[in-house]
Amino acid sequence: MWDWSPDAELDQQRAGAAAAFAAARWQQFYPGDAYVDWWGVNLFSPPTLSSAATREFLAEADNRRFPVMIAESTLRGASVHDPHAAIDQWFAPYFGLLRGTKGIKAICYIDWDWRIYPQWADWGDARIESDATVLEFYRSQVLNTPGNAPWLSGGADRATTRSVLRLDGR
Repeated sequence: MWDWSPDAELDQQRAGAAAAFAAARWQQFYPGDAYVDWWGVNLFSPPTLSSAATREFLAEADNRRFPVMIAESTLRGASVHDPHAAIDQWFAPYFGLLRGTKGIKAICYIDWDWRIYPQWADWGDARIESDATVLEFYRSQVLNTPGNAPWLSGGADRATTRSVLRLDGR
């Protein structure tokens, strides 16, 4: 898996780098299609969920017919203890991105209280089970809407999994 973090791109933009050159920055680290099976992306800050750089990255993975894994994702800069803000600013856009991007085939959500680490204390508490409203929203997105969540499809066997991941005929 080749992996990229749009949060680093947003840091570049805050330093004055133009968003238009985001692809040039991540492409300089791309080893080439022959060396990659999956593309990965890490999503932390709310702006990364809707940034042009993220959308461009996902579109390029789709153009090259690579499945995408959200390799690392966690609520950053908010807290589940303010459930409506957490849902509105992060969880709803996150699940919207998952539903709206056909190439996303796997996700990893880091369910952690970042406040216990000094270097990540400002990331907040991302444990979905810490707030009933957030937990119910998360469950509704993951468990109760299989018809509306095609990205949640999985395979019962290797052939079905390869088909779901669009690995046959690539």
